[in-house]
Amino acid sequence: MSSLLPAVEARVVVARLGAVASGDANRMASASIVTLEEFPDMLPRLLIGLFAATSIFLSGCAGTPLKADVTARELDSKSVVILSVSHDASVGAGAKAIVYLDNEGSERAVLVSMDDVILMPPESDFSSRRGLLYVLELSPGRHSIDAWQVYSAGVRMSSEAPKLEFDLPPGQVIYLGNLHAELLPGHRMLFGWRAAADARMVVRDASQEDIVLAERRVPALAGRVRAALLTQGLWSEESAGYRRMDPIILAPVGR
Repeated sequence: MSSLLPAVEARVVVARLGAVASGDANRMASASIVTLEEFPDMLPRLLIGLFAATSIFLSGCAGTPLKADVTARELDSKSVVILSVSHDASVGAGAKAIVYLDNEGSERAVLVSMDDVILMPPESDFSSRRGLLYVLELSPGRHSIDAWQVYSAGVRMSSEAPKLEFDLPPGQVIYLGNLHAELLPGHRMLFGWRAAADARMVVRDASQEDIVLAERRVPALAGRVRAALLTQGLWSEESAGYRRMDPIILAPVGR
């Protein structure tokens, strides 16, 4: 390498650029710099680092899950919401739906339709849709679900949507519904998954499946869940009107 570039030591910058479009929260991964000679040995660690950084950007936090062994007496002093986030099973693990709860508040939570995956597809809580159930403890009062996006094959898709607001009374357990991403399947990916070419978010009543699952996971919830459904139907009138590419960049840099 030194004979080809006698005055400049070639370097490679591997940068995973990303920004979660959620209110004023924009985040970016840092770059890792290695020499070309070191690159083959460093590649596995770089890929793991890139995946970990992406997981932070896309998954964030999932709020405060209600303990499975909570007692009926303890529930009397807690305020709990139940909801599910999912996407069409037709794309498999080729996409992820993301919604933001209380995005500008102290209880901000980022809820996803599936956990991040490296090789093996993550498990779904449901058979007819790929998604996860959330049973969260929140403070009583006014809350809102503020925004959504779908991440697939390095592209983020979203659209402007009104806040979905709800009131959580003290000492009650309410079911909000299923936030589901309807996807237009795109090109095929590894393991038979499909990328999403377009997306739109809908609010549905999946209480017959979601509440049964919640009560099975947290037995003390049995008979205490009250339906307080968000407005059902399309969350926004349009499909995804916003797209952002998140490329992996390999570029030589002179010193």
